[in-house]
Amino acid sequence: MDTTTTSNWRDQLQPETRQIILNNIMGKLKFCHLPGDVDEDLERQKIAHSIEQKSYGGATTQADYFEKIASKILLLEKAREREWRYQLRPDCRQRIVNKIRETLRRHLRVSGPEGSQELWKIARRFEEKIFAAASSQDC
Repeated sequence: MDTTTTSNWRDQLQPETRQIILNNIMGKLKFCHLPGDVDEDLERQKIAHSIEQKSYGGATTQADYFEKIASKILLLEKAREREWRYQLRPDCRQRIVNKIRETLRRHLRVSGPEGSQELWKIARRFEEKIFAAASSQDC
């Protein structure tokens, strides 16, 4: 008799297995943007725990549990692929900040290292606001 199809399949599932699944979900969630100023790691933990608990609670067999988890992880991966922000090379945003800074430098009088540092801050904040508000990479 296949014990994973009976009601005791949950008893046979190792706690370490569930933790591995939680860690996997957390890893996928790291690539998802979480809005607001909340502690993002705590929010990711809550979401990952909720996904795992719902899959665990709704499953009728161990195989069903793994199918539910795999389906949800696949959805997270597809959402990441559609998100244009994750397709940017890391140096792309820095190049934009540099261009903004150079434009500011040409139009504003700054002196000394403090002025130069302030231009960097302004350029970074400006780029961050535009990046956060953009709905696509297209101009």
